[in-house]
Amino acid sequence: MSFIPAREGFFFPAEWHPHVATWLSWPHTEASWTHERQELMFPAYIDFIKTIAESEQVCINAHNELVIQAAKLRLLAADADMSHITLLPPHK
Repeated sequence: MSFIPAREGFFFPAEWHPHVATWLSWPHTEASWTHERQELMFPAYIDFIKTIAESEQVCINAHNELVIQAAKLRLLAADADMSHITLLPPHK
């Protein structure tokens, strides 16, 4: 392998290493997250996001604009601090 990440300056910091934001992805695929599983998972996931957003920026990858809007509705309904949460569409 000619590309070695460490030689290129990349590293895998520990959780406690200083950072600008926590990056997450919003679950969306029915193959992995059936509607029933999503409804069981989302309350804990949203609480997790809200807790992190109390002290730092949270950036959330979203599959498309529809997923962004659904995520935003859930987060707003849970009274999440949206000033610390950014929902991002896929890079084009």
